[in-house]
Amino acid sequence: MEALTREKNAAYKKQKRGYWLLVLGVVLLALSSVVWVYERRSDEYSLQVQERLRLVGEVQSKSVADWRRARMADAGALSQDPLFSKALAEWLHSQQRDHRQEALLRQRLRVLVEYDQYALVYLLDTRGQLLMSTDSAALPRPLPAQERQALQQALDRAEPVAVEPQAPGYFAFPFFGVMTPLYDGFEPVGVAWLVMDLRGTLFPLVQAWQVQSQSAEAVLTQLEGEDSVININPLPKSGVAALSKPLPLTRSGPAMQAVRGGRGIVRGVNHMDQPVISMVSAIDGAPWWLIVQIDEAEILNDARRREGLAFGLLIGALLLLLALLGGIWQWSAWRAERTLKRELQLHIRWLDSAQQAAALGYFVYDLGKKEFYISEITARIFGVAAGGWLPLHRWAALVEKEDRKAVFAAHEQTIAQRQHLHVQYRIRRADNGVQRWIQVWAELDGREGERPSCMIGIVQDITERKQVDEQLEEYRRQLENQVRLDPLTGIANRLALQEALHKEWRRAARHGQSVALLMLDLDYFKAYNDTYGHVQGDVCLCEVARVLAASVGREGELVARYGGEEFMVLLPGSTLAQAQAFGQQLVLAVQRLDLPHAGSSVPGQRVTISVGVACARPGGLQEPEQTDGFTALIERADGALYAAKQAGRDRCCAVPGP
Repeated sequence: MEALTREKNAAYKKQKRGYWLLVLGVVLLALSSVVWVYERRSDEYSLQVQERLRLVGEVQSKSVADWRRARMADAGALSQDPLFSKALAEWLHSQQRDHRQEALLRQRLRVLVEYDQYALVYLLDTRGQLLMSTDSAALPRPLPAQERQALQQALDRAEPVAVEPQAPGYFAFPFFGVMTPLYDGFEPVGVAWLVMDLRGTLFPLVQAWQVQSQSAEAVLTQLEGEDSVININPLPKSGVAALSKPLPLTRSGPAMQAVRGGRGIVRGVNHMDQPVISMVSAIDGAPWWLIVQIDEAEILNDARRREGLAFGLLIGALLLLLALLGGIWQWSAWRAERTLKRELQLHIRWLDSAQQAAALGYFVYDLGKKEFYISEITARIFGVAAGGWLPLHRWAALVEKEDRKAVFAAHEQTIAQRQHLHVQYRIRRADNGVQRWIQVWAELDGREGERPSCMIGIVQDITERKQVDEQLEEYRRQLENQVRLDPLTGIANRLALQEALHKEWRRAARHGQSVALLMLDLDYFKAYNDTYGHVQGDVCLCEVARVLAASVGREGELVARYGGEEFMVLLPGSTLAQAQAFGQQLVLAVQRLDLPHAGSSVPGQRVTISVGVACARPGGLQEPEQTDGFTALIERADGALYAAKQAGRDRCCAVPGP
């Protein structure tokens, strides 16, 4: 009997050891699954952040490159202005300086300040001595070494040379300059030093993205010596002023990787030795690099908040499995029920603690009672007094009116088809009436084929994330719109015209309507520039553009600068007769400007325009057909403009359709 007892005890111990080995195996498998899911989802979120960094870096680097090209283009236009250079030469060589010529020179310099946003413009002789400036600001004496070197290079190369950004010193603001050589024929007569305040022009382009994030920064840098770089723009989140101090190059830093030729998404540490993910871009045509970066710690924190639901469900499933195994091991229904209740209470307390840390709330919707049981976190999200039971009608009143129909339909579809619910909608908090965005995940309980009794879900407040997405989309839209405007006149440019013509051509093909196109040209405009100068010519173009833009108003109508002194007007849905009458109105509108034009051969010697009109009805929506169609329309409008000029100018001519 004693031996039999020992055998039973040994068998019992062996069975118990096998049970615990099974439990240990299940736990290890579940933990491995949790780790795998966490790493997979964290990697996916990190890739999303990297893609957003790439998009922001590409858009901002293009904006900075366009900004610098515009500055060099301004300098090039001034350098290639023969009238300005000749006037400067005559003023310098005259025995007594002509005040009238000096006034014209100062007016040309003021145009750069007023229209091109330059802070100061200095006119220097070839030795760097001040001849005149746009205000009473004194010129540093002697001229600083960097400026002297740029002045000499500009004269030697006969082209503008940039003076890279410098911190406030002899100017009270961080600035960027361009030395522009001026030649009378082959003889250098002077240099124009264009000075731009970076605070109101370049810095906003770089800093516009830095919103709704604790660590996101865009850093525009340039090399300072051999082992350091300097930040051109200020870094308010790091407490570093613009062009304040050199930042040492570290082997793992994004700046070092940029200097060594690294481009795209890189990982490293910033100047405060914090791990960051960065988008590195080289600025085309400049010794600058743009680094858009965000702390890895912030990305990981966001990933943890996003994945709180997944981990809660996995760990909850693990605890439930352990409870079931414990019930089987006890071989007793009352013991199994007691154990299950205890494990469930532990799970609920753990879930409450986890949701407190992750800012997630849970709810249970009783389909029979039509009531919600909400946690404390969920109650705070909705702005109700405390967690507990919430009637269906009170929850419905908190949902934004515009979203109620779609939200109710989503819940009804989930219940009817027993599918998972994932929906985003707006609510009005019960305590203060503030609108918030929430995200809800939920699923029905019960097995397949059984009638569900409740819905269990998670609620998360995503208002800040929505605001960031909307601001980034608005910033991107503004950048795209700037590409479609003519910088001189402020109206649409050639790219915007091509896109609008393509769109209206397709619309006219669908509805069987016609499309009219007017091509306009200022009469004897070259003679106008020769008589009054390019500065006054630009003023004349702006005045004509203003009159043309004020003449259109219907949907789809567009005025665009086609090139030089040529403009185009798009009139969708207009017949040839209507377009010709409209073109004659434009001729009269320009006449009413009454702008003098001493170089014109048109009677009255006033600024006038010639207009060519063409009209067509699209025949189909095929891409080659529509491209050939509106290309032919442009050619016919050009032919009509030629006919108007041959007929004596200051008139509108039309050509019949094919």
